[in-house]
Amino acid sequence: MEVVIRGYKTNADEVWKSTGLTLWKASHYLCQYQVEHAHTLFRGKRVLELGAGLGLNGILAWKIILDNCVCITDGDSDALVHLRQNIQRNRTENSNDHVRVSCHQLLWGASTIIAPLWETIQTLLDRQGVFVMAFARRKVPVSIELVLKQAERFGFGYELAKEDMEEGIWVYTFKFA
Repeated sequence: MEVVIRGYKTNADEVWKSTGLTLWKASHYLCQYQVEHAHTLFRGKRVLELGAGLGLNGILAWKIILDNCVCITDGDSDALVHLRQNIQRNRTENSNDHVRVSCHQLLWGASTIIAPLWETIQTLLDRQGVFVMAFARRKVPVSIELVLKQAERFGFGYELAKEDMEEGIWVYTFKFA
């Protein structure tokens, strides 16, 4: 299966203006998780990607999903331009176009993004749904411990699904507790 994504290199000046214009290491780990768990993760479920950036994970879900729809979102206007182009690049005659894929702007945070993220998930996630998050350690004042603490505060339980301590990348699944 091929997914074609275009954006900027991680060290490009454009990335400083919008983090959604590049592919981050965590997205590759999330792709691996999606492929490994596609049968149970997507069957009969709607998929919503928050903060999609270039859309790799949402487009992959769209390509492997067996039924239902995929909604890919980002809050940044520049990222949305690239995201829509990447969706178009991945449309083919034989693709799962019977599976709906859409792209929308969704704003869920400002300077502090963790609490608004969990408010959004709490509002949009079905009570039986699963939220999957890939987190990469970066030079920002947000740690995985803070993310997990906020998840619990908003009523979610979590499970570590994949971990690479050397790279500082974790994939977690979250469900309503």
